[in-house]
Amino acid sequence: MSSEGGFPPVEEIQFPVIPDAVHAIQMERSRDNPDVDKIIGIISKDIGLSAEVLKLVNSAAFGLRVPQSSIPNAVMLLGMGRVVSCVTGVALRNTVGDKGMPRFWETANRVALASAALSMRLGSGAADLAFTIGLFHDCGIPVMKDYYPGYLEVLAEQNKLDGSTRLEHERFGIDHAKVGYLIAKSWNLPKTVIQVIRTHHHYLDILPHPDKLEDMVLELLTILKIAEFVTERTRNELSQASDTDNVYPEWAHIENGVLTFLEIERGELFEHIENVQEMLMQDAA
Repeated sequence: MSSEGGFPPVEEIQFPVIPDAVHAIQMERSRDNPDVDKIIGIISKDIGLSAEVLKLVNSAAFGLRVPQSSIPNAVMLLGMGRVVSCVTGVALRNTVGDKGMPRFWETANRVALASAALSMRLGSGAADLAFTIGLFHDCGIPVMKDYYPGYLEVLAEQNKLDGSTRLEHERFGIDHAKVGYLIAKSWNLPKTVIQVIRTHHHYLDILPHPDKLEDMVLELLTILKIAEFVTERTRNELSQASDTDNVYPEWAHIENGVLTFLEIERGELFEHIENVQEMLMQDAA
């Protein structure tokens, strides 16, 4: 059955299924006394997954002075939470695929790395969650592309505006933030992560009423918006575009709100932004 406009209702969308390895890790971590060695064993058993996870943890964002070649060492240095975040993100990318958008996961990876780095720089203490949010926040896009003809054209037009998902709603009756939220729920991600994914295109609406969200949700949402801005600046720098300050139209609408929420000056924020951008440039070299 099709919804109004000839598009399928959300109930007919087949979401990517959580891999057995990720589910097993989540089950073990939910125990009162999780067995770290068992979790390491689950990750290490999948050689391809382990290699991709190590590639991530050895990126500049995580600040390891010596590259790691084993999951146990990565866990010892970064902590189980951060490594599991990497595992979950890699599994999502492998499960969803790029759907004919070869740069999609490259961008998501940069947003994730920038989010983790900004979280550490801003002292949020939630770099693991920030990383997961960065990877998952737009995961509804490739799924919607499969089900809604003309979706990418609508998305491109929408991205020139203020950051809302109004055009998606008008055309399809749903948006990628809602689809991403449903995927995150089906993957049993933390409640905070799910809330940020659902609201990440409503920052302008949320800012006047910050009490409607938990402090950690709003903090991680703010970090995500900065990370998106940094990532777009980096992409333009890598492509040698002439204007790196007007590449993310939403930023002009939300910058003052970001500064107010973080209670910092613009110069201090842009020092963080430029440092993280330099890190992303190094990873891309």
